[in-house]
Amino acid sequence: FVPVLFLHVADYFKQFWRISGTARLCLSSGLANAFMTHEQRAQGQIDAGDLASAMTTDVETLIKVGFTNVLTVADQLGKILLSMVFQLGAHYRYDSQWSYVTLVLMAAFPVLMAITVYVRLRITLAALRLSLDMQ
Repeated sequence: FVPVLFLHVADYFKQFWRISGTARLCLSSGLANAFMTHEQRAQGQIDAGDLASAMTTDVETLIKVGFTNVLTVADQLGKILLSMVFQLGAHYRYDSQWSYVTLVLMAAFPVLMAITVYVRLRITLAALRLSLDMQ
């Protein structure tokens, strides 16, 4: 009952937080400022329809997808943190021996994940640049 009540209250007050509106305003104004700081010749090469589409549709998509991904990452990091806390505290609770393999894996996992994310990001950005160059 309590989690459902908490979710209901959070959903109700979510409309008053103005998070998406503020983010939308910041992204749209940043895009407009970036456009205005270009030289006059560069501004003439950008289609006004593309700029309007980027300021409306693309900004909205970025906010929705970005917020969803931030919540997913926070959820996964919370699970990893709780499993680490359990692993570190389990030997006190159950009067067991330290497992050094577990401690090494717990220390190595975040490092390996960071390396994986970095390599994946580099490959993804290279593929996106290649795709944009082909257009």
